Amino acid sequence: MNNRFRLCISALAVLLVLMIPVAGFAQETTSSIRVTVVGDDAAPLPGVDVTITDTRTGSVQSSQSNASGLVFVRGLPVGGPYTVKASSGSYADQTVTDVDLRLGDTFTLVLQLGSSAMEEVIVTAALAQSQQMALGPSMVFGLQDIQDMPHINRDLRDIIRNDPRLYIDPAYAGGAVQCAGANPRFNSLTVDGVA
Repeated sequence: MNNRFRLCISALAVLLVLMIPVAGFAQETTSSIRVTVVGDDAAPLPGVDVTITDTRTGSVQSSQSNASGLVFVRGLPVGGPYTVKASSGSYADQTVTDVDLRLGDTFTLVLQLGSSAMEEVIVTAALAQSQQMALGPSMVFGLQDIQDMPHINRDLRDIIRNDPRLYIDPAYAGGAVQCAGANPRFNSLTVDGVA
């Protein structure tokens, strides 16, 4: 009986030892970014400001590169997109966008900063041809128009009803829009380009 008890305790101890690393990894919920900043000659650049921005939330983490040109930021929420920007007074800035982070991984990025000398480019052009996009009467309502106009039923038709060229025809299901007496099939009502 005593040997069985010892064997059971030993088996439990081995099981617990094997489960500790698994439990430790299961709790990791963040990611990290490792940025190496180098110059034109691929030499590391110390003292460069590196800013990492989570574009979803707007949270920003800044750090300066060390003597080896490295910046390592831990504890970043998984996903993205992130924007990484390296800026220095002596070199031209470099920005990398759409960085997505995966759970527990370290995203490695090398930013090579070039000289800050910039050329001036002047572009001139002339209007070759203009074209009217809407064939017939049209009206555009902005956000301020929508907020200022009365709309009882919280329906866009309440707002466009203020245009004297438009008629909301109750004979059609949902109240079709007639513009200047034309059949509703020939008219278009879009919100941000979507019908």
